[in-house]
Amino acid sequence: MNRRIATIALASVALLGLSGCATLAPSASGSNDAGAASGPDTQTVAEACATVAEKVSGVANSFQTFDISTAADDPQATIAFFTEAVDALKAAQDAVGNSEVREATLSIRDSFQATGDTLKKLLVDGDVTAVANIGTVSGEVRASLETFATLCNS
Repeated sequence: MNRRIATIALASVALLGLSGCATLAPSASGSNDAGAASGPDTQTVAEACATVAEKVSGVANSFQTFDISTAADDPQATIAFFTEAVDALKAAQDAVGNSEVREATLSIRDSFQATGDTLKKLLVDGDVTAVANIGTVSGEVRASLETFATLCNS
């Protein structure tokens, strides 16, 4: 498979998917109590955002330091990297006691899982048609991070 295509695809994921990562920290005011304990919720939106923001930011920061230029040379390490990120997001989701924030975290996790699956098809399976999905999964990552940021910063 053409490594240049894979590298361009990976660069697209990094640039498009992480564009909203700088605003993942919850609002310091903690004024967003829209999800205050109703039903199974044990945390307000602000509390839940504070619980999960560190893990979400940690995953986002690890992607910012990920060396994309070597990803095509070591596809298994690239896939392992995405798997670890998805696992970290699952742990974050499990720690949340608010349904709104839990759903936002699930959306982030699902978008990273879809990105990892697409990259596996491209890098491991050699399926160059997966390049067509890069824009879609990148958009999903960006949208899920923006949704989380909006929820937690309002």
